[in-house]
Amino acid sequence: MMNLKKNAGFLAAAGIVALLLAAAGVMVSHGSRTYSVQREAYQNALARFNELCQRDPFPSETNVAIELKNVAVLTNMVDRLIRDLQKGRIDAKNMAPEAFISHIQNMARNLSKRMGEGGVRLPAPNYDFDFDQYVSKGIPPDSAHIPGLNYQFELVNVICGIMADAKIAELRSVKRYKFDVSGASAASTSRRGSRQSPAPAGQGAVAATNVSIESVPAGELFSKVHFSFSIVGSEDSIWTVLNQMAANSAFIVVSQFKLLNPKAAVSEITFAAPPPAVGAAPATRAQGPEAEAPEAQHLPRAERVVIGNELVEAELELDVYRFASPESRGAGASGGNGRLTPPGATP
Repeated sequence: MMNLKKNAGFLAAAGIVALLLAAAGVMVSHGSRTYSVQREAYQNALARFNELCQRDPFPSETNVAIELKNVAVLTNMVDRLIRDLQKGRIDAKNMAPEAFISHIQNMARNLSKRMGEGGVRLPAPNYDFDFDQYVSKGIPPDSAHIPGLNYQFELVNVICGIMADAKIAELRSVKRYKFDVSGASAASTSRRGSRQSPAPAGQGAVAATNVSIESVPAGELFSKVHFSFSIVGSEDSIWTVLNQMAANSAFIVVSQFKLLNPKAAVSEITFAAPPPAVGAAPATRAQGPEAEAPEAQHLPRAERVVIGNELVEAELELDVYRFASPESRGAGASGGNGRLTPPGATP
């Protein structure tokens, strides 16, 4: 019993030491397992990093797949836009040269008749609308130029129809780009027709035999045809012409506009005295030289208004745009059809 009492403190100390050793063993074991897991994760991350550093970054199949979807979305948006822009497109007609002469002369007569019925004065009773070689002279054109000439006259027909509906007073001149004329004539016509505007692409001083203004060149989004018009009318009719051209589905753009008022300068304005009121006593005639002057007459309103009712002259430079169809827009920068090419695929 005495020995047990003497060793009680030793036994208690030994128990506490045993518990501490057990706890330390558990902690060491848990730390070892955690270290192993973290070391394995580190080794995997290091292996992935080395793999990424040693591989070629481009092309990335994941990025290419994402960009292909983006390109498809943008392409669909552009295709819808182009289809909307094509709703008012005028298709060119092709025919034999002899049939073309009869066709364009009939169209010119009908357009002159329509303008005359709308009260529009023309430079000549049977105006040729700047197609004198074919309307007035009856010279057959080169067969390659017939679609473009038909296309140009159809556009002139649309524009002149807008002017006739707007009730302008006079059509003084029409100038078109004469792609069918070569040499100096084409150069002077281009300068005359476009004034200070540069000639469109493919429309230089010398007209090439393969110029095709009725279609969009391969790889381009659009083409345009230039016209110049000189008209006379009231201000309201001029604004109506501009608004109707802006709303027309043929996509007519006014590239230059000049408004001239031939009666802007007034040297002297004389106002007539109003007539005496009904029942008023007649005025006593003055004695002297003034007594011989006749009484001023009361002019009608049309003669009294000196500004605001006069006709004005307008000079218009017009570009009519034609947009390529989605199927014929040509090759893109990154693939034969304008779309990205996946890695390993043939463009």
